[in-house]
This record gives sequence, C-alpha cells and structure tokens, in this order.
Amino acid sequence: MHYVFAAPLPETATSRHETLASLEAAREVFVTHLTRVERACEVAALSVREFLFLEYIVTHPGQRQSEVGEALSLDRTTTMKLLDELETKALATRQKFPNDRRSWAVVATEAGERAVSAVFKALDTGASD
Repeated sequence: MHYVFAAPLPETATSRHETLASLEAAREVFVTHLTRVERACEVAALSVREFLFLEYIVTHPGQRQSEVGEALSLDRTTTMKLLDELETKALATRQKFPNDRRSWAVVATEAGERAVSAVFKALDTGASD
C-alpha cells in the first residue's frame, strides 16, 4: 500500500494516478495562496510566520506566551524567537500576569494591530496578486 500524507492511496492504477493528480492540483492551489499571503505580508514588512503569530495575538489578546505557542503548534524556542522579533519591530509586547510572576501575557501593540489590518487589506484589495 502507498501512503501520501499518511493516507492510504487506492490500489488501482487509475485511482492512484487520479489521487496523485488531485494532490498536485491541491499543492498548486496552496502555493498560489501562500504566495499571495507572502506578498501581502510584505506590505507590513512581516514574514508569514510573524503575521500568523501577530494575527493570533490580535484576536486572542492577553494569552500566556505558552498558550500562544501551543495554539500555533510552536515549540518554546520558536515562540520566543517570533515574539522577540515582533517586540524588536514594536508590534507586540510581553506583560507580567499580576498573580503569576513566572508567566507572560502576550499583547499586540497598536502598531501590531495596524500591521495585521494592512495585510488583510492587501489581501482584500488584491494588492498581493
């Protein structure tokens, strides 16, 4: 049995060929959309990863740093690196939780909120095409 993305492929030659053709078509659509998002992110001088992280903290303000990383399936090191990059760009900040000095709340700055809006606007207006 053949596997693609951990899913078994049908055993018939025609079905296998059709499945691979469908996967290729899906890959092309994915790459096209990823390219649009990359171009839209350029408007705000963000990488796609930075944009996804920033968009999450804009829509989920005040979550613990560990919760953000978990929600985005990021390890601790990657979460810290992305947050450091966003803090350097003044797009996000960490704030201590009042009752837990070991935890940090992650919050987008006003500039971070504007950057997310700019990326969505670029996507909506087709500026990324």
